[in-house]
Amino acid sequence: MPFLVHAILVSVVAFMVDVAYTFYIRRAAQGKAIPAALWSGAIALAGSFNVLAYISDRRLIVPMVAGYIAGTYWAVTRDQK
Repeated sequence: MPFLVHAILVSVVAFMVDVAYTFYIRRAAQGKAIPAALWSGAIALAGSFNVLAYISDRRLIVPMVAGYIAGTYWAVTRDQK
């Protein structure tokens, strides 16, 4: 797989992981056990892809961090209390 395609995939998955993490924290703080548990599973599933990706190519850490930053921003602005 070309590096650019891999970098975009890693960034998108990181975005999704951080959105899931933000929603997980909010749902857990609200005492909503089932939604929090489902978000936790999504974090584990998507996060494992990124771990495997940056183990094979450490340059992918940069697009991964960019995805995390964008994911947090998007999730916090969309999931207001």
